[in-house]
Amino acid sequence: MKAFFIDKFEYTRVQNQKLTDLFLENPKLLNDYNSRIFSHVLDAHHIWNNRLNHTIPDLGVWEIIEPENMSKLIEENHLNSLNYIQKCDLNEKISYKTSKGIPMYSKVEDILFHMVNHATHHRGQVLSEIRRLGGEPPVTDYIFYKR
Repeated sequence: MKAFFIDKFEYTRVQNQKLTDLFLENPKLLNDYNSRIFSHVLDAHHIWNNRLNHTIPDLGVWEIIEPENMSKLIEENHLNSLNYIQKCDLNEKISYKTSKGIPMYSKVEDILFHMVNHATHHRGQVLSEIRRLGGEPPVTDYIFYKR
């Protein structure tokens, strides 16, 4: 099961970098909406990594990440997730607090799945906005990634 999550986090890294590259090449596609939503994808990944490791995140849930800093954060998020996956017990329940300070307990494998699913969901929103702006969104479907 750890191999499953390692693969899905690699998929997440690749797709996030595709969008970052697109935004760096076509800054007009990184409007306020895309900046806010895509930054949230990166922020949330960072926050969940910190929750898993019981550390304090450096970023807020809706903190804007400048395009020139996105690749670095994507790599940091990815490496932190991989390091955690390699040492964790997927069946363990961990405690953490939500962004509103509410204490919660969740199974590690559920959190990891949520992290990947959350990123995919919001990337879809960004892709729709790219198309609305007249851009050509990259193909980010998992099956295309695996081909």
